[in-house]
Amino acid sequence: MPLSREMDESGLRLCRKQALVFVESRRLPIGSADFIRRYCYTEYCWCFDSLACYNLGMEIEPFLEEFEATLPKGSKAPKWNEDELHWIGYVYRYWAYIDCLPMKAIYRKFPATKMRAFYPAYHSLDPQTAIDIWKEEFGLGRDEQDMLELFRKVERGEIK
Repeated sequence: MPLSREMDESGLRLCRKQALVFVESRRLPIGSADFIRRYCYTEYCWCFDSLACYNLGMEIEPFLEEFEATLPKGSKAPKWNEDELHWIGYVYRYWAYIDCLPMKAIYRKFPATKMRAFYPAYHSLDPQTAIDIWKEEFGLGRDEQDMLELFRKVERGEIK
């Protein structure tokens, strides 16, 4: 039986917060696809993954300022619209939360450009339904690396 948890109010708060981060990323001098790819590897994203954000401030503005300072100047890559970014941010966090996985593990299997292609048809679905369809359609089960990361989280007491 796969390790997972039910979505709860805490998880929904995380989904809403990450969705706002993705929308606010439009202000940055970086394309949306590149932002999401880089975001997966930030300490800010890790705080969501580990649920440490409940013990930290996790304000969006300081994160965006710090993130922007690391960016190369002059990106001309396209920015996606707010609705797409909101949905993508929300669904990635939903998926990470219910499957007890870091967002980057999900991103590696299902990049944002691929998820964005499903936005027109899937944005009105319940996130769990969309995720279940993708898992079935694309065979997105856990791999050994996912299980190793999950085991480490359990050892550190990050997952109950």
